[in-house]
Amino acid sequence: EVVLVGGALALGMPIPIVPAQILWVNFLEDTFPAAALAFEPLEDGAMREPPRPRSARLLDRDAMLLVFGVGLVSDAVLLAVSYAIFTWTNDLALTRTIAFGGIGINALLFVFGIRSIRQPIWRSRPLANPWLLGAVACSLVLLISGLTLPALQPLLRTTALPAWGWALIGGIGVVELLAVELMKATFRMRRNGAHA
Repeated sequence: EVVLVGGALALGMPIPIVPAQILWVNFLEDTFPAAALAFEPLEDGAMREPPRPRSARLLDRDAMLLVFGVGLVSDAVLLAVSYAIFTWTNDLALTRTIAFGGIGINALLFVFGIRSIRQPIWRSRPLANPWLLGAVACSLVLLISGLTLPALQPLLRTTALPAWGWALIGGIGVVELLAVELMKATFRMRRNGAHA
């Protein structure tokens, strides 16, 4: 969210997310899927991998690039969308609502993309972890509640979304997932080229 906030300030527009939205996503929405990853079944081919050295980092170079690279792309997309919406509508509440929805949906879809760095999402058995599916469903309910419940809208500074707003949030999530899969494909091509 640093790029999103910093970029908004650099562009001279109001900040498109508020602290309550960041806390909602990071503490309420992300917690359940992150915990459910602990129950992820062993990845196919994992036992054929050589053991990592004791000095190896928990997150290798590819994992770090994936997290930070996709984070930058995600924030850049959210900044561009927020700038366009605010410029087009001059409606800060709508801009913040879509930015919040975009951050939330990105978090929910990102977890499916990172389940396996070696395999594309369609080969990583997306239904193999029922805990993850349940956690994402609960988090999706929290996101939708934050976007739609009148009691939460003043706290999160959200407003009712038009149909195109919901479609835009879904599109932001698709871009996030595509960014993850493109980076993973790049990693696979590099590894396959190294083994050739």
